[in-house]
Amino acid sequence: MDKNAKCAIILEQLLQAAVEAARTAATESGEFAEGKRFAYYDILSIAKEMAEIEEIETSEIGMLDFDPDKELLNAPCEMTAAA
Repeated sequence: MDKNAKCAIILEQLLQAAVEAARTAATESGEFAEGKRFAYYDILSIAKEMAEIEEIETSEIGMLDFDPDKELLNAPCEMTAAA
């Protein structure tokens, strides 16, 4: 297996792990969880956009049917009251 193929495998596995962690973060509440959702959104939306530009299906890079806009921006937010 050549180096490019190995890099592609690493990228796919990394994005799969990020999608799983993002979905978990989307179910959590609080300011820290909100920060995590935005961080995952930034990373995964860039990956999705770059795949679209290169005409690569997101399923080919480990994101399957994941849509950062739907799953992270529309996640329920719980505001914490200031003490």
